[in-house]
Amino acid sequence: MQVLYQSDRYVVLSLDAPAGTPLRDADGRPLPASLQRGSFEILDKTAGRDLFLEGALAESFREGALALAASEPDEEAIEAYLDGYTHLPSQPLVQH
Repeated sequence: MQVLYQSDRYVVLSLDAPAGTPLRDADGRPLPASLQRGSFEILDKTAGRDLFLEGALAESFREGALALAASEPDEEAIEAYLDGYTHLPSQPLVQH
């Protein structure tokens, strides 16, 4: 797990599996190649919501984030990009 972005409003985590280690389902079977690209978790602190992205959606998020990073964005541009994902179904943040 790696923190990619952190602000007063958001935390973005990359949850990539170590290189050469295939991701497996609960029964120990390797996941399809389409799900081996890693995943992301977006925590919206102000809304108290947690969004998990995997598969094709995670790949789309990665591509958009890389394109955004190439333009050397300010915090406002990054947060606007993340705002585009807040409409997706998410879970309430719960402190353990």
